[in-house]
Amino acid sequence: HLFVDPQHFEDDHRLTVNLLATPFNQVAFNDGYHIIHHKYPALHWSEMPKRFITQRELDLHVEHDAVCVKDIDWFMLGALVWFGFWTRLVTKHFVPCNQKQADMSTQDRIKFLQHRLTLIPSKQAVW
Repeated sequence: HLFVDPQHFEDDHRLTVNLLATPFNQVAFNDGYHIIHHKYPALHWSEMPKRFITQRELDLHVEHDAVCVKDIDWFMLGALVWFGFWTRLVTKHFVPCNQKQADMSTQDRIKFLQHRLTLIPSKQAVW
């Protein structure tokens, strides 16, 4: 998982990211709706996009400071993070989920995502 909030790692909205508007979802059983997948593991993959766009889910994504990206698959997302192409990630792929994220500068968005890569000490994380 990418972009896990180290202070709220048990919150499904903050333990992964959604990949939106990507052809990847059509060939990977909507795995890009990863927050939805974690919240509703029994939900059939074909229902994930419909669940994501419900007002309740959109409001929860706003409230819980979820991370969403668009037009990218898991491999390229990981590559951009791994190789440090942060500006490209936040200017071309980052989708603000709330007004706080929308108001962030490019540098603030980079810091926000980098913070979500902070190591969670094993004594905190109970998997």
